[in-house]
Amino acid sequence: MDKMRTTVKYVVLKGDDYQLGTALHEEHLDAGSTYFDNIPSVVTFNGRDFRVKYKELIRKQTYDENDESQHILVKMIAMN
Repeated sequence: MDKMRTTVKYVVLKGDDYQLGTALHEEHLDAGSTYFDNIPSVVTFNGRDFRVKYKELIRKQTYDENDESQHILVKMIAMN
C-alpha cells in the first residue's frame, strides 16, 4: 500500500463548549488510501468524545511531479 501526504482536520459542528465550525485538531501524516475508511465513528480528544457526523475526502494527484496527497475533513458533534 502506497503512502501519501495526508492532512486530517477535525471540526466541531455542535457542542456546549464549542462554536459552530470550531477547528479542534489538524494533523499531517503519511497514510495509505484506506485511512479515510478507518476513521472511527467516535473520536476522543482531550478526554472528550465526539461523534462523527460526516467526513469528506479530497484526493489530488500531480502527474508532472508524481505526487499524491489527500485531505480529509471530519465534522463531529460533541457527546455528553
